[in-house]
Amino acid sequence: HKLQRIPTDRSRRATRRARREGERRGEAHDTMAAATGTTRRACASILAVWLLCGGFLCLAQTDSFRVKPNAAQCAKPKPVCIFDFDHTLHIGPYHCCGRLANEALNAVDKCLAEGFDIAIASANTHWAYVRSFLRNNIPPFRSLLQTEAVQTGHWYKTTTLNAVLRHYNASSEPQCAVFFDDLWSNKQYADATGVHFVKIIPDSGISEANVEAGMQAVRDTCAC
Repeated sequence: HKLQRIPTDRSRRATRRARREGERRGEAHDTMAAATGTTRRACASILAVWLLCGGFLCLAQTDSFRVKPNAAQCAKPKPVCIFDFDHTLHIGPYHCCGRLANEALNAVDKCLAEGFDIAIASANTHWAYVRSFLRNNIPPFRSLLQTEAVQTGHWYKTTTLNAVLRHYNASSEPQCAVFFDDLWSNKQYADATGVHFVKIIPDSGISEANVEAGMQAVRDTCAC
């Protein structure tokens, strides 16, 4: 019979160390395998979304990579410059013989150049004279004279401002419009409508600086 070797304290300790080392290697392997599986699943999900969205286009549509649309891409209506007539675009008597304010043409052109629509909200009851003056002196208004974009004869300007917004499909976005008028008393109607207001000096009429101030107010509050 072979003699059975009795393990010594040293051999027992060596055996325990080897066993612990093996257990650690097994745990490390399990952890790495789990991490690898998670990574593979994440990569597969990203790839699936990538293919579904069409490459980089998808990144622009996620919250992390969201791109704000510019004004040309925005689905909302364009902003609007709304002008009073007398002592704003027109200087002189209400019914005849007036002249164009010195910077009126430049003011209207500035609005159009910046992508704003244009409109009139006037209390002047001489509607034929108002339209004749606009036709002869401010060409961009010619195509609007028989539309709701040109409002005359109403002192209660909340009505006229709402009509202009309705014409431009902007009733739900009044902050995207600015009203230029020579009377502080008419600010209440703009406020009631939600439209910005810029006070004009009546003796000189509208200026390019007035228009720039109004457009900046719109830019600060209007999404488009």
